[in-house]
Amino acid sequence: MINRFLQISHNVILLFAFLMATAITSVTAQENQPQRVIEEMSIGNQDSNVTFVEYASFTCPHCASFHRNSYPQLKENYIDTGLIKFEIREVIWDKPAWVASIIGRCSGPEKFFHYLDPLYEKQSEWSRAQTLGEAASRLTSIALSVGFDKEEIDSCLRDTDFHSLILQNAEDSAAANDISSTPTFRINDRNYSNTSYEELVEIIENLLNRT
Repeated sequence: MINRFLQISHNVILLFAFLMATAITSVTAQENQPQRVIEEMSIGNQDSNVTFVEYASFTCPHCASFHRNSYPQLKENYIDTGLIKFEIREVIWDKPAWVASIIGRCSGPEKFFHYLDPLYEKQSEWSRAQTLGEAASRLTSIALSVGFDKEEIDSCLRDTDFHSLILQNAEDSAAANDISSTPTFRINDRNYSNTSYEELVEIIENLLNRT
């Protein structure tokens, strides 16, 4: 599904990596890259009987709205209190969202979730950049502001295998769980879209058997 939107060949992926690596003066050989895997980006109670997965595109205005308006309440009332497990899975509709995902996944979940606040706050700036290189530069600045390591980011931007792995993982997950719009909330293996915070609370409370 996602590849249909991107239509990216191997050669374009290599060029894409070059455009992003604007701050890199030398290219490390591929065999010297660390072996990266797709890490689950989740916080909260890993043993909760309620698993809340947000399928989000980082260039999606509705996702930004959810993160600004509903997520803080969800985090305060259900994630930080250990009532639910919360996970984000990216849906990659376009190239800037792909860049945002590549940089966001250069570190673990803790920094990833700190990255989201300024990412969405400045969404209109980096997502409308004139070139992918400019988008990468702005996203790198965002990541550095929340504690990412510059060398680690540069390494991620050089790693075309990692780029492909992220894209394939996003495509497979969206296809397996019938995701066709963002944000989609998958709560205990059931999808919900166009859902208000109040409706999400009702769903969660029912699953927690607290109503």
